[in-house]
Amino acid sequence: RVYDVAAANAPGVRERLGEIASGEGPTMLAAQARLMLTLLDGGMKPINTNGSFETGEGNLADGWSLWVKWGIGAMRRSDHVAHNGQFSILSESMKRGGPCATLPATPGTYGLVCFVYTPEGQVSKGTAELSLTLRDGAGNNLPSQSAKIVPAPGRWTALGVAAEVPESIGGTPVATLMPILIVNGFETGEQIYIDDLALYRMDE
Repeated sequence: RVYDVAAANAPGVRERLGEIASGEGPTMLAAQARLMLTLLDGGMKPINTNGSFETGEGNLADGWSLWVKWGIGAMRRSDHVAHNGQFSILSESMKRGGPCATLPATPGTYGLVCFVYTPEGQVSKGTAELSLTLRDGAGNNLPSQSAKIVPAPGRWTALGVAAEVPESIGGTPVATLMPILIVNGFETGEQIYIDDLALYRMDE
């Protein structure tokens, strides 16, 4: 929520983040504030590709898998609404799923951002969850960081996640990173658009 408000340039929010980032409070809180400021200031290059879904053929976006759990609903590349460029990913009538990519894991500090949009006038209990999902060598999910919201209709909403990626969790090596925007609980006919899903390495 703080990242979304700061991204909208609400008065005083970035200044307060700066105070938290340089203050004497909890170390993790200061680190999260520093990561948000770094992402908001821009100038960094994502380590994933095609995060704005501009490159692709037909309904598919290069470098991304479109996961539709239980086969309920549909997801496709769309030029109807976009946060940046011409294209986004449209999810419609989705119970659960989302666009995801897989990258090799290297220990370090990461930031993941995304923007979501639901049509004006749409009333839905569906959620959007941005997750930097860590996986082992067999593709099993490991404990990971995420942020979940019920998007406000009629405007693009920012989500941000900051995470430390270790070499291993509970003795299990972290093999891959999976940035994903998980759509959950949307009813028949309800839509959500996803754009600018970008993963950054913060400590290079």
